[in-house]
Amino acid sequence: MRDELRRLRSQIFNAITRGVVTQCALGAKRAILQATGLATETKAGVELFLPYGMSAYPLGGEDVILLQVAGTREHLVALFADSPAMRITDLLPGEFGLRDRNGQQIVFRGDRIEITSPNQLVITTPNNVTVNAGQVYLGSESGAKKIARDGDPVVGGTIQASTGTVFSI
Repeated sequence: MRDELRRLRSQIFNAITRGVVTQCALGAKRAILQATGLATETKAGVELFLPYGMSAYPLGGEDVILLQVAGTREHLVALFADSPAMRITDLLPGEFGLRDRNGQQIVFRGDRIEITSPNQLVITTPNNVTVNAGQVYLGSESGAKKIARDGDPVVGGTIQASTGTVFSI
C-alpha cells in the first residue's frame, strides 16, 4: 500500500512542471514550443494554451507551466508564456493589461482604458468610427486642443498633419 501511494505521489508530482520556452513556431491552431522542463529535459512539439481570445508568439526565455496529458511525459502541453520583463508594474488592484516587447500596451484601469504605443496606432474597420464622448481633444497632453464638445465641433477650418489635410470642418 505504501509503495502504491509513493508511486501515485510521484506521478502527480511529475505531472506538473515549471519550464522555460527555448523556441516557438506558430502552428495551424496554436503556438508550438520547444521547452526545457525537469533538469536537462528538452521537449519539442509542446502546444501553448492561452486564455480565450489571447494570442502570443513567445520569443524564448518565457516561463511556462508544463502539464502531462494522460500521465505521459511524451505528451506535454504548456500554459501561459510569462516573462517578468513584460510586466506592467503600476497596476492597482482589479486592473489588468497586455504588453509587448516594444512597450505597446493596453491597460484596463479602474477609471479608463489606456492604449500606449511608441509606434503607429492603426484602427481598421469597414464601417464608421464613432466617438461618443463629453469632450474630444487632439494633441499631446500638455498642448491638446479641444475639437468637440458633446458631439458638436468647436473649431473651424482645416485640421492638418505634417502629411497634409486630415479633415475639414
